Amino acid sequence: MKARVSECRIVGGMFSADGSSPIDCADIVARRLGDDGNPLRIERYQDGLAEGTEYAQSEWSRLVSDGQVTELFFRDSRVTEGTSILVLRSELEHRSEWLMDLKEAMSPSNEVAWVSEAPRTEKLSAVCAVKREEAIHIAEGWLSTAMCEFERSAELSEWEAALRSAECAFAIRPCRETARVLAIALEKDGRKERGDMLQAMFAADATGVVRMGSPVHRGSV
Repeated sequence: MKARVSECRIVGGMFSADGSSPIDCADIVARRLGDDGNPLRIERYQDGLAEGTEYAQSEWSRLVSDGQVTELFFRDSRVTEGTSILVLRSELEHRSEWLMDLKEAMSPSNEVAWVSEAPRTEKLSAVCAVKREEAIHIAEGWLSTAMCEFERSAELSEWEAALRSAECAFAIRPCRETARVLAIALEKDGRKERGDMLQAMFAADATGVVRMGSPVHRGSV
């Protein structure tokens, strides 16, 4: 299915509200402005068009009910070409300052939506519509911070803090190196098998890198 980007409005994101990753990148789900037709999962942009998978209303309602996707409500919900959904969950230590970093990349109107992470909880995820390439560039600085904090915590044998930093680094940029440090932290947490599995997955990949928004990145950690 295709639709003009200028005619699309955001109605949801392809992420679970109670996901375990501190950071998630996900596809936007949109409808046409002034139209209650079937939702469109935007998987790519080309020449002013949004392209992707169309969901029947019954299927979309089931996905929402099952918690596989999340409905979103922005004051200005218009879609801008090149945007995706970025989710910063409550356990992310640097969330406030990193939200400030995102200000220039956020679209359409520098707005953050707040989504409950689970029923009957006060924990909220910050959800932004961001220009994907700008967000990836910004996240490189976040990755450096997370890796430095992992090394510092590991040197002090503060493994709980090291695990948080390693999970954050892997969520930002899944690759061989972040899988390696996460495996170290997982082993210290008694989850060596999980760490070995992550390392094996990247050892089998020719590039050793999975960018934000890839199938591995979305809700897989």
